[in-house]
Amino acid sequence: MERAPQLAVGDGALGFWAAISEVYPESREQRCWMHKTANVLNYLPKSVQAKAKQGLQAIWMAETRERAHQAFDQFVEAYEPKYPKATNCLSKHREALLAFYDFPAEHWVPAHDQSDRINLRDDSTSNRPHEGVCDTQYDAEHDLQAQSVR
Repeated sequence: MERAPQLAVGDGALGFWAAISEVYPESREQRCWMHKTANVLNYLPKSVQAKAKQGLQAIWMAETRERAHQAFDQFVEAYEPKYPKATNCLSKHREALLAFYDFPAEHWVPAHDQSDRINLRDDSTSNRPHEGVCDTQYDAEHDLQAQSVR
């Protein structure tokens, strides 16, 4: 890969983050909201999961970083008393979950959603309307796939 990705998106796979920091130390970390949402919801009873999911979506769908922080704080305040494991799961990666706000808004959807990645091994792409906003690069030598914001 000729240039390092500005923002690497991934779940909690420690090997991925170790490899990224070793090969591309200047790349920023963005935690995947799809994975984080599933992990947080696992700590909640089914009876509150739908409402909690809306609260989580309010964070990553906020129009600004400031509103995202407000929604984040509201979520923690609402669920911390009864479900501290859920809020701890969310809070421990706060900055990595909100890193995409440092980039232009047109890049936000693919930056926090891994589900539309281009799989370079079979050369298929997503049909989603925001396809192609991020450059997806594959480094065969280090077996890494990463996205960089243009």
